[in-house]
Amino acid sequence: MFQTSIARALSNTTNAVSQSVLYPAGPDQNVTSGVQYTLDLIKYGLQDCPQQKYFLFGYSQGATVVLEALGKMDTASAGAVASVVLVGNPYRLPGRRSNVDYEGRQDNRTAVGMFATQALGENGTVPRYGDDLDRSGKVKDICLQVSR
Repeated sequence: MFQTSIARALSNTTNAVSQSVLYPAGPDQNVTSGVQYTLDLIKYGLQDCPQQKYFLFGYSQGATVVLEALGKMDTASAGAVASVVLVGNPYRLPGRRSNVDYEGRQDNRTAVGMFATQALGENGTVPRYGDDLDRSGKVKDICLQVSR
C-alpha cells in the first residue's frame, strides 16, 4: 500500500535503505518481537554507524510497534530517529501537534484510536510518543479518512 511512497522517499535520500520488521500480526496486538527487533536494529546499527539516522513507519499494528519501541528506546537510539510516520494508529489521541489528516493537513478532529478508547475505558496505559517528540515536527500521525 505505501511501497511507492517509501521507495520515492528513499530515492531522494543518500544511502537510504528500507528494512521491514517482521512480527506476528494478529487481533491480540502482540507486538513484543517487533518492538525488540526495532530496538535491536537501531541500537546495534548505531554501534556500527554512529551517525546513522532512522525513519520509522508504522501502519495500524505496525504503528503500535513503533509507539512501543519509541517508549523503550535509550537516549542514543531516540536521538537517531529522524522522523516517524504513523498511519491508522490504533492508539491515536486527539490534541497532538503531530496529528494530520490523510492529506497531511493539521487534524483537529477528536478521533481516538480504537485501542486507545478501550485502554482509557479500562484505566489502562496508552503507548504514545513523548510531548517533546510531538512538538519536534518529526512525527506525523495520519488519520485516514475512513478512520474513526
